[in-house]
Amino acid sequence: MDLTTFKSEDGIEILINTETGESFCSVSGYARMSGKAKSSIHDRLKTVQKEEENSAKIPTSKGTRTVRLVTEDLITDWIVDDNPKIAKQLLKAGVRMFLHKLAGYQVTSTAIQKPLSTIELFEQSLAIAKQHEQRLANLEEENFALKQQLTEQQHLLEAVDMETQANATELERFKNGHGYWYSIAGYCNLKGVKESIQWMKSQGRKASALCRQKGISPQKVNDPRFGVVGTYPDSILEELVW
Repeated sequence: MDLTTFKSEDGIEILINTETGESFCSVSGYARMSGKAKSSIHDRLKTVQKEEENSAKIPTSKGTRTVRLVTEDLITDWIVDDNPKIAKQLLKAGVRMFLHKLAGYQVTSTAIQKPLSTIELFEQSLAIAKQHEQRLANLEEENFALKQQLTEQQHLLEAVDMETQANATELERFKNGHGYWYSIAGYCNLKGVKESIQWMKSQGRKASALCRQKGISPQKVNDPRFGVVGTYPDSILEELVW
């Protein structure tokens, strides 16, 4: 038999056949479970089975040792009298399986999986860590793409806002009867006029003077070539000589 040894929190030694799922207690394990002396359990076993019938060799840190096995059937027969409290727990666990059978479910005894070795546990943990790392990487990529989209949307909103403000300003100027506003250089480009900077400065002074006469305040705007320049209504600029 391929037996694996376990110990419960109470120190009960349990042996499980990992091929069939069949379970046993060692003599010391059943003695602890039942509260009876080991010598008493040994004496009982002598009356119900031969030693070789249910013995197993178990590897230990000190070498191989032979243990007598207390079978599931014997545990069922003895535990009710030996330890009623434990017997109730066992009965409760078995009732569910029995009722499932009565209801027509197929309940079979199957083999169990051996506990993982240290190397297997490490490999399993490593695989889980890699999966977690990949999920984090995917989330980072998604977050980066989302941030880019948000940045692009923000720039678009800012551009729309600037255009809206410009349109509102232009509309307000039209309401005031001043028409479109231009810088001197911009109006020169519109008219196809090519003159020196000094000439354009002179035109600016003339436009400013006309604005003052008519109670209009020239508007300052940023210009990439000249820094801050004045802008004037086209109605004022049309009065100048070009």
